[in-house]
Amino acid sequence: MLTLLPACNTTPQQAAYEAATGVQVSVDVAMTAWGDYVKQFHPSDQARAQVKAAYEKYQACAVAVIDAEQLVESLASSTNSPPGVILDANAKNTDAATVASQALADLVALVRQFGVKI
Repeated sequence: MLTLLPACNTTPQQAAYEAATGVQVSVDVAMTAWGDYVKQFHPSDQARAQVKAAYEKYQACAVAVIDAEQLVESLASSTNSPPGVILDANAKNTDAATVASQALADLVALVRQFGVKI
C-alpha cells in the first residue's frame, strides 16, 4: 500500500517523492519481470493489452498523487488558504494515494496471474 507520511525534517513533497520512488521500484520490478516473461513465453495480444492497461492505470494514479501533493503543498504555503480547504485537499491526497496503491496491487496481481514470479 502506498502511504505518504511526512518524516521528521522532510517536506511533504520530499516525502511524496520518496514514497513514489519506493513504489516505482516495485512497478519496475513487476514490469521487468513481465518483459522477461513476454520474451520467453510470448503471451497473447489480449494478455499484453491487459497488462498495458493496468500499467497505464497505475501511471495515471501516480500522477494524480503527485498533483494532489503539489496542491496540498501550495495551499499549505499560502497565507490565504482556509483550513477547511487544506483539509479537503489532504483528504483528496489520501484518496489519490489509496487509489494508486490499489492500481499497483491490481497490476502486480495481474502479472502474477500469468505465472510471472515477482
